[in-house]
Amino acid sequence: MNKLELFEKMMAGVMPASAKANGKHSFGIVNSVNNGKRITISKSLSEALDLTDTIMLTINQEDRQVFIGKTLPAQQAVTGKLSGTGKKICYMTSIVTTLTKVFNINFSTCVSRTFTDIEIVDHNGITFAVINIPEADTNTGDSEVDDESALESA
Repeated sequence: MNKLELFEKMMAGVMPASAKANGKHSFGIVNSVNNGKRITISKSLSEALDLTDTIMLTINQEDRQVFIGKTLPAQQAVTGKLSGTGKKICYMTSIVTTLTKVFNINFSTCVSRTFTDIEIVDHNGITFAVINIPEADTNTGDSEVDDESALESA
């Protein structure tokens, strides 16, 4: 199976038997007027994916999923630089803007959202994470609140 076929299966929701969920993994989106836009990847998720200094990311809009990994079998995946020694951070405004628009994530009362419905998939030596973004906009309550007028000007 080539990389394109694997990606098409991922997009169709066909997950290999080795897929597993782990509640301690988290993926965050920070959309702050005052402190910038970035994604965060928990230390446990970073270690599970063996992330060091780069990340690949692509989305499945129809199934509300984000795929991340050290490598991905997708030609349209975006590559970003990571920083941090434990929790990894990717400072890339375009990724945050795209995720916010595609999944209609509401940041009107907070500056970050954390997602923990994550599956780690290992298929033919490629390990990646599937992050499920809930349909309803969920405020996880773990976020600082920016001035509402500052958010409106973003």
